[in-house]
Amino acid sequence: TLSISSLDAYNCHPYLSLLRSDLREDCPSADTAGFVFSYSTAMVIVYPLGIPILMYALMLYHNVPSMSRAKTASSVKNGMLAALREHLAELRAGLVDSLVHYSPTPTSSSSTPTVMPKA
Repeated sequence: TLSISSLDAYNCHPYLSLLRSDLREDCPSADTAGFVFSYSTAMVIVYPLGIPILMYALMLYHNVPSMSRAKTASSVKNGMLAALREHLAELRAGLVDSLVHYSPTPTSSSSTPTVMPKA
């Protein structure tokens, strides 16, 4: 909104030399030495360009990009560890379940000797 309002100083009617946003005002871009034209030019530079550049410089100064990379790497590592723990818990639960319900089947060749009655 501030960028648009500062750019309104350049939006003049071509035949009337009046501002399109307020037809009661003269076009300040016709008078390039005037205060309104100079102020509008400064605000076009300060707001749309200056504030993002300032924010970027502050983020670099406070080392935000490297903090972001470290947090991303840490979250990826923690996610992979959580998935591994979940997988191991499922394997452990399946192993315990199979051991609890284990019932050995008798084999035909048993190791106990067969005793024959004496005649």
